[in-house]
Amino acid sequence: MTMPAENVIARPHGNPVWRSLLTVLLAAAGIAVMVYYHLCDTDCSYLRGDLFGIDLKHVGIGFMAALIVLVLARQPWLIRILLAGALGGEVHLIAFQVREDVFCPFCLTFAGILLAAYAVNYEFRGKGDKGMLRSLLYLPGEAAVPFLKNLRLPLIGVALAGYLVMITAFSGSITPAYGAEESPVPSFGKGKIAITIFTDYFCQPCQSVEKDLEPVLEAVLKSEQATVTFVDMPIHRQTVLYAKYFLYAVRAANDWRDVLQARHQLFDLAKGSAPGSDADLTGALQARHVRLSPHDVKPTFKALDEIIQRHKISSTPTMMVQYSPSDARTYKGTMEIRQGLESLKKALAPEKSPKRKSRRGKA
Repeated sequence: MTMPAENVIARPHGNPVWRSLLTVLLAAAGIAVMVYYHLCDTDCSYLRGDLFGIDLKHVGIGFMAALIVLVLARQPWLIRILLAGALGGEVHLIAFQVREDVFCPFCLTFAGILLAAYAVNYEFRGKGDKGMLRSLLYLPGEAAVPFLKNLRLPLIGVALAGYLVMITAFSGSITPAYGAEESPVPSFGKGKIAITIFTDYFCQPCQSVEKDLEPVLEAVLKSEQATVTFVDMPIHRQTVLYAKYFLYAVRAANDWRDVLQARHQLFDLAKGSAPGSDADLTGALQARHVRLSPHDVKPTFKALDEIIQRHKISSTPTMMVQYSPSDARTYKGTMEIRQGLESLKKALAPEKSPKRKSRRGKA
């Protein structure tokens, strides 16, 4: 006796091998994307969010790991429910990025992987005996729940629930903040060109590009061809502490050489032992001969906030070079900044006088 086609499609026990294999591969790709995002090897984005207080990167990794476990446990109906809920949540996350006009390529890639996994596991039996109207309700997908006598659950309801959970439990931000009163941010050097550097001591790409930045900044400050402003972006948890001590060092500095030295030492400490308290950081900087002058930094933090907000900076490292009121260029990430530094060096290089032609041999 041949089983009706619609019952074959709706079997709750197990997925075809190709579905299981593709689901595992997509889940692994999702984990890889989130791990790569966490390592942040090109620039560090402040576009961040959490769900019930847990970083969304960790939620994403946990979600994809759970998906792999469900594939191994042969629970396709739970896989479909999980994916539907996640897609509903992604609608809110993408809407958040559209609203703020800040887009995270890693987040969008993860959303694409989720959609592909949902398509791989998609199941719809057709209208059956439910009528056309109710069939439309099931069109976005369904799952047969085994312990409810294979009740066909419309996944559009699960997606809506995921959307509502995300609205309720999601917390996101696009720009960092120090918070507090008012004072100008210190700038160094002289010249018509204005250079603003947005970095975070604990950002690995910032640490990487710093060795390229230091000699160029030293050269432009020595030649008095440009002004330089450092804006510490509080992306990582300890950055506020390090930014405070940078301002202490600036107050105690004799000139820009002391400022660059303090900045160098703070970066070095951040990628090494990373002292995490006032006492430890004070001791570490003094041991490296960095002088400090403690003072109220809240007004400067307020001014830093205003610069970050005005220029809509959301990732590090970022370098802005204003050659003139009509020529301002922004470079994001290590590759762009290195290219920007080459352009800056060419712009600041002294013009060579044309060689005079020798008159020897002429009558």
